Amino acid sequence: MRRPYIILTLVGILGVSCLFLWTCSSTFSFSWHTKKEVGKRLENTRPSENATARPVPSHLSSEKSKPTGDNGVPVHSVQILRFWGNSPTDIESFMIEMSKKGIDTIFFRVFQNPGDTLFRILPVKAKAGVYFKSSQAPIVSDLLPLVCRVAHAQGIKVYAWINTLNATYLNCYPRARHTSRYDLSLRKLVKTPRMSPFDPLVKKCLANLFADLAKNPIDGILIQDDLILHYNEDLSPVAVRQYAQETGTEKVKPGTFYVVERGKGKTFHLHGYHEAFWRWSAWKSRKLAGFLKTLIQRAKAARPNVKVALNINYEALLMPEDALAWYSRDIPTLEKIAHPDLYMVMSYQKQMARELEKPYPVIIEDLKKMVRTAVGLIPPPGRWIFKVQTVDWKTGHPLKTEQIVKAATAIVSVSPVKTCLMPYVPFLLREVLREKKLWTESVRGISRQTSKN
Repeated sequence: MRRPYIILTLVGILGVSCLFLWTCSSTFSFSWHTKKEVGKRLENTRPSENATARPVPSHLSSEKSKPTGDNGVPVHSVQILRFWGNSPTDIESFMIEMSKKGIDTIFFRVFQNPGDTLFRILPVKAKAGVYFKSSQAPIVSDLLPLVCRVAHAQGIKVYAWINTLNATYLNCYPRARHTSRYDLSLRKLVKTPRMSPFDPLVKKCLANLFADLAKNPIDGILIQDDLILHYNEDLSPVAVRQYAQETGTEKVKPGTFYVVERGKGKTFHLHGYHEAFWRWSAWKSRKLAGFLKTLIQRAKAARPNVKVALNINYEALLMPEDALAWYSRDIPTLEKIAHPDLYMVMSYQKQMARELEKPYPVIIEDLKKMVRTAVGLIPPPGRWIFKVQTVDWKTGHPLKTEQIVKAATAIVSVSPVKTCLMPYVPFLLREVLREKKLWTESVRGISRQTSKN
């Protein structure tokens, strides 16, 4: 007699998996392209093997995290790719449920890439654009004010999640200059679809977009992880010209940046980087931080109390030199120049295990190391949010509840930083919060391990 229920459960899980893959295919395409292109070519080598390693401060806070909200577990927020509903009433029901579960913050997607799943709570006016009034992009629907009003009625904060250099929906996109990357296999420059941060038009358009966004009754803004430049990007004419002017470099020769072993045909192995590359990467890091500073200033000019959070890759804390090479990102530089209110770490445990080829217990230790590094670099712990992965990006299948719980518990065992489930999946959130015994056992296990060390 129990067989129909088992079948229904399996069908439900499969449906959620397919729905997640459909929803996220374009949202995550940028991240996967980066990993595929860089990771495969680096293979078993790392930039740190060819350059002096930079010391990372190690700091262990004496404070211990306490569960917040009403859920009794250290899960504080969720990041929303889509709503499971199609009316304002569904939004209200969702916020009531979040409040009952002790969730105090939601990170809500307010941009619509072509091909992404649409929010259909209000009539849709465009297939790509933004979910708030703006002169800089098509308006899919003016959904954000409704989300804020309903969330605030339940005591929930709303962070508007927006992208930047990948915002192909902007009205200025057809006129914007694009980045160029050096193709190591072809040994030539290739134009990308991404906008160049060195184009004044791009900076103006995005700054105006942030100003429009901040005019809404939001509590904060979360900036997508596309505000980076890859290890072989940007070599566009406008960027190269600015680099030459500011550094006195007569001619930029990307072929001299990389330590490359050539194989047959177009095959190659990237073994490391020459000194000229590191100077170029550090310069790009400073320029991106300055770009971010402009966006933050425009947002705060429109809404002085708005908080700005920045998505950062896990490498920025675990392998900072790799992060500088691969993404032109350096946390001390960001903090000195741009000073965002919050750093949101993409500490996706399943992704890390797969990319770093490490067993899960080692990844748990890496998560704790990342928290120690974070609060050591930039105190207090309240400026850090660590995201916990709930779904396998590769298969779309929900992760095991035990794995999610252990990752979140490990993070907050080090310091009272905030945690966020990414992405929000209704039944999965209920399962995670229901496992009070599992949370208790996980905390005890980490405490025993800490005492041994």
